[in-house]
Amino acid sequence: MKKPFTAYSGSDPYVFVSYAHADADSVYAELTRLRQQEFRIWYDEGIGAGLAWRDEVALAIVECSVFLVFLTPRAVLSRACQQEINFAMSREIDILVVYLEDCELTPGMEMGLNNRQAINRQAYDDEAYSDKLQESLRIYLSGAEPATTTDLALDSRGQGIAILPLVNRSKDPEAEYLGDGIAEELITGMAGIDGLRVVSGFSFNSTQYDARNLGLKFKVDTILDGSIQKIGEKIRINVRLTATGNGETMWARKYDRTMADIFELQDTVAASILEALNVHTDRDHLMEFGTSDVQAYQSLLLGIFSMRKDSRDGYQSAVAHFRRAIELDPAFSRAWYQLGLCYWELTVFLGQQDELLVHAREAFESSREQGFSPEIPWVQVNRKLDPASRPSQRRLAEEALEALDSGSDGWLDYEYVQLGRCLGAAGLYTEAFDYLSRYLDKVPPDQNEARKVRSEVLGLLPILGQFTEAIQQLNDHLANEPDDVAASLDRCMLYFRTGQYQKAEQQFELLESSHLRDFLRFYQLSWSGQQAAARPLLDSILENPAVQLRFKVRACAMVSDVERTVHFMEESVARGAPLFHIRMLMTSAISEQHAECIESSKHFLDFLHRNGMEPGWPEELARLVASRRR
Repeated sequence: MKKPFTAYSGSDPYVFVSYAHADADSVYAELTRLRQQEFRIWYDEGIGAGLAWRDEVALAIVECSVFLVFLTPRAVLSRACQQEINFAMSREIDILVVYLEDCELTPGMEMGLNNRQAINRQAYDDEAYSDKLQESLRIYLSGAEPATTTDLALDSRGQGIAILPLVNRSKDPEAEYLGDGIAEELITGMAGIDGLRVVSGFSFNSTQYDARNLGLKFKVDTILDGSIQKIGEKIRINVRLTATGNGETMWARKYDRTMADIFELQDTVAASILEALNVHTDRDHLMEFGTSDVQAYQSLLLGIFSMRKDSRDGYQSAVAHFRRAIELDPAFSRAWYQLGLCYWELTVFLGQQDELLVHAREAFESSREQGFSPEIPWVQVNRKLDPASRPSQRRLAEEALEALDSGSDGWLDYEYVQLGRCLGAAGLYTEAFDYLSRYLDKVPPDQNEARKVRSEVLGLLPILGQFTEAIQQLNDHLANEPDDVAASLDRCMLYFRTGQYQKAEQQFELLESSHLRDFLRFYQLSWSGQQAAARPLLDSILENPAVQLRFKVRACAMVSDVERTVHFMEESVARGAPLFHIRMLMTSAISEQHAECIESSKHFLDFLHRNGMEPGWPEELARLVASRRR
């Protein structure tokens, strides 16, 4: 279709326009009207001959005053639109959304655009719409702060509540496990109630948040937060409900109990919350604890708290706590299951040692014999323990697609995870993000698998160009887990990548004593183009047994050392790491240029083939998923 006019080129404030080429007919009419109203417009007509498309578009986005995107169902599926939106968000460009048609956003788009100013074209007549669009653009171009026009859109599954961890007010810092544990139990216990959508707020510091922003982010209309004090066997809990629309406290309670009353206390709190929200349920018991032994239950909470550190020491400590819980109550099936998970996770750090696998199988079998229902199908648990039993990437994807089409209840929504990981393993990261996010929308937010998937979604953000969102999520996480060295390092790497060098150096100072110090300095030197200075650090990284394999993979990839990159990938596979994790963790930390160098090499393609990725499968998988959506 003929372009309506030449794109703007100059130094005055202008509007960058993103749209799907399939919508050119309607969008060009919009652009023509805007130009007649004397707006300076840049759209992809402005790419000159011989110039790299990505470089030219990126430059136009960086220098624009406002990023205007026309959304339709075609634009949502457009890879170019997705990339442009992600890049604009990563550079914190002001974004104005115009919905030309009703459309369902992908989870990634929804997360990035849900608090941006938006105009629904169909909600206005022509004159009112034109005035609204003009007014909004002129405010952005003037440099003034625009007022949002989007109200909080509540989820169709009913009112939502975000539950934050209870702040530890005790003198004993170790009592923090109890505040986290009670909050997690409330999340899990209330998650299945009709008319209520429960969201985990564990990524936020419960003493520092803006109610409306948190409501917009999670699409909830209430927040539960509070504090806990433990002195000996006495505990005091203060909790409150806050409305996200206006930030007002709706309800507040104080409970003084003893540890012997821990089960009754949590049931009382849950029932009071439902009463305050005017939500009714026929369930006899809101909370299912799995034991009547208070000490065994405390040990379970301590074990879960240790597991959340996601470190070798954390899992080893958790094993001891779960073992103690089982000694006190041999029929505690929850503790048996968590113990099996701990042994499995330790294989990631220590290798797939026979002793660890035997202990994991015994624990899972004890849990299964006692009738425990895991959060993922038992067949998936068995595949964790026996890599040789895992089907090919093709079969895994076909299996998940069949489950999605049949609506099988037995899968427990795990089909979304399985397909998402297959897509990620194939390098289809946008689609992987979408399916993993759908899983998070469907399951209780603080079960083990949900936490893992949430971490995977975070790992995909840099690959998708959503650097600002990735940094913000890491900020939120570190506000609650300041000792998480891996998360601190990930944030530091993102600071280097986005040119925030002062913040990166400040973060680096905090990591000076870490065993990952050499890797971080190597990363900083490599990213800034000082390869000669970085090279001497590479051997010390690769020879240090304390450095995890993912950092060795990244270090080799950053210098395009294909052979050693693949070597450490193979070692990761031998330890049971999924192909998706290996590929994502490498790609999320390196430049597109280095990623292309590694992923186009024969060594890497052979590695994929050896691990169930047939030649041509990524393209075929993309077609299968696209045809299912149609």
